[in-house]
Amino acid sequence: MRISIELDCKPVPYVRVTQRSKYYNTQYQRYCDFKQFLQYNFIANKENIKTAKQYYNNDFEIYIEIQGKTRADIDNILKGVLDAYNQIAYEDDRNCVSATISKRKNTTQNKIIIHIIYYAWHYIIIYNNIYILRAKRCKNEKNI
Repeated sequence: MRISIELDCKPVPYVRVTQRSKYYNTQYQRYCDFKQFLQYNFIANKENIKTAKQYYNNDFEIYIEIQGKTRADIDNILKGVLDAYNQIAYEDDRNCVSATISKRKNTTQNKIIIHIIYYAWHYIIIYNNIYILRAKRCKNEKNI
């Protein structure tokens, strides 16, 4: 099952801070506002919540496409997006099996496109009294 989100905003990368600097670091405040923006837009769509509840504990893949000008490192943007959807779209970001992120600078409008593809547990193989779970994409999914 796939969740697709398209937002007109400039992505804000993850910011490392100490306990003291959390309160007066303006970059960290911008990062927290960006995370809240992602969370509110996810929750606003009822179909996203329905799908996320159904596949909450499963493994997933994430695809992120950034359009527009940004100087941020893509790994920090990925961390910010994964942190924002933690406990909302999935149980924990450790369930992320694959992450793909791309940056396109030739467009004039800032935009971020996020696809979360959940794996569904389809069958169990019994081999020498050991149960092995096999994860597969849902049948109606196509590669991006």
